Amino acid sequence: MPKKKKKAVAESSVSEAEDSGLDPEEKEAIMKKEYEQLSEHLEELKLKAENLRHENEFLQEEVRQTQLENQECASYMSKSTQKRQNIIITLSDQNQQQMMEIQKKTEAIQAQFMEARDELASKILQKENELAKLTKEIEALREFKLLQQEQLSRIAELEKEVMQMRGQHCQRLLDVKARCLQEKASREEAAKQQVQALVVAANKEASRCLQEHTQNIVLENRRLRQELLELIRRAETLRTQQVKLQAQKQLLLNERKYTEDLRQLRRRQKD
Repeated sequence: MPKKKKKAVAESSVSEAEDSGLDPEEKEAIMKKEYEQLSEHLEELKLKAENLRHENEFLQEEVRQTQLENQECASYMSKSTQKRQNIIITLSDQNQQQMMEIQKKTEAIQAQFMEARDELASKILQKENELAKLTKEIEALREFKLLQQEQLSRIAELEKEVMQMRGQHCQRLLDVKARCLQEKASREEAAKQQVQALVVAANKEASRCLQEHTQNIVLENRRLRQELLELIRRAETLRTQQVKLQAQKQLLLNERKYTEDLRQLRRRQKD
């Protein structure tokens, strides 16, 4: 808008100067004033274009800085993922330590069981020896034979109970081991899923921020490019106007010289 107004004022001034019948000096003064105004406006436009160029360079630097920040964010997420994996390895080591402790306790219980079994077997052997001795002593007595049968039956029952206790103990150990392994697998799977969810969420957020910022920069660059093109067009128009004014100035100078020569010629004729 300022360009059109100044151009209109310049053209109006030139037209008025031509129509008013001013002498060449006054016309030259008017044209010089208009030329100075147009030159000043052209300098302002050049300064504005330079400022826009600096602003565009600043935006380009901001894009580069944003890319560096995104790379740092990706590096941080990679380190965070490694830290999570180290936590999972630590949990696995703890579970391994617990399994070793359970194994030690199992071996201790088995040792106690073997000791109790050996002690019971020793007692059984002792009882059998005593029973054999007693059998020899009371072989003729029928009631002592019946007592022998009862003791043998009892020994068989004790052996059966020992076997059942051993089977139950082994089953309990297997159940404890299976439960520990299942809990370990559940914890590892939960930790793995949590790490994957965090990585996916962080990648989505980083991509969204980068896309949004890049789009804003593209739109801003497009707007600045359009404004710069408009300024260039205005500058070209001003250059064209400047050429016209210079041509008009030269024409006025020629007219002035012609008038001056004509006056001198008339003076000479009068003289």
